[in-house]
Amino acid sequence: SASDPSSHAPPRRRLGGRTLSTVERDTLHRVLHIVEREADADHTKGMSRATFFLGLANLVGSAFLLGAFPQSFWLVYAVQGLFIIGGRFRDSWTRSEGTPTKPSTMLYYWDLCWVANFLLAAAGMLVFIEVVDERYFGMLQLRIAQRTPTAGLLACLLATGPLGWSVFVLPCKMVLHDIANYANTFIHLWPVFTTLSMRWASEAVVATYPGHFDSLFEVDVGGFLRLVVLASKTYFVWWVPFTVWMLVNGRFQSPERTGRDTIYFRLMMNDAVAAA
Repeated sequence: SASDPSSHAPPRRRLGGRTLSTVERDTLHRVLHIVEREADADHTKGMSRATFFLGLANLVGSAFLLGAFPQSFWLVYAVQGLFIIGGRFRDSWTRSEGTPTKPSTMLYYWDLCWVANFLLAAAGMLVFIEVVDERYFGMLQLRIAQRTPTAGLLACLLATGPLGWSVFVLPCKMVLHDIANYANTFIHLWPVFTTLSMRWASEAVVATYPGHFDSLFEVDVGGFLRLVVLASKTYFVWWVPFTVWMLVNGRFQSPERTGRDTIYFRLMMNDAVAAA
């Protein structure tokens, strides 16, 4: 009836066959409010006309260059890597305060995906220097491809293996105005675009940059098993020292205890929250 105050009360929610108490219901509402606020902050962090335009221009420009000049997209990746990876590194450095609420994220860069991108972007810049020197100066005579005959295969294995597949299991977000989210997507997808574009346009690559990508096209693969062995050896070169560091030091790092965050801790926390 209209005079019954209980008729205007919100219906009690049931959880697992049990009716939620008023305290539990209020707590649930507060938690949902915090989650919504954090999600909104994540999508609006760093939002401005300039940052959104730069992110959108980079995305559209990358798509155009990938289609128009696939033989040279490796250079696009290398140059973008300087600014995007460098910007992400700078953002981590300036935002980190070493506190539980703003922990340092510099330990993220020991992760395989970041290490692989450091190496791939550096290799791209070395090849660029090599090309410029060969065409205009003739002083250095680096010839990286001849000195590292399996470098091209390793680049393809890393890009289309752990980097590419990580997109499906890691929180990669194409948030155009946020350097942290954009860089996370960049390091996983752009190496895939780079190596596949070079394989698709192999004749154009060889014609445009003769002798610089021999390790990508002219190496005898030797069958699937050889690729597995080569990929495993490369992975263990990173995995062994990383695991030793994790056992000795990394596993003790956390925002609450040391003011430092790690990829391992972040993934474990996400799994714990998802299972709760």
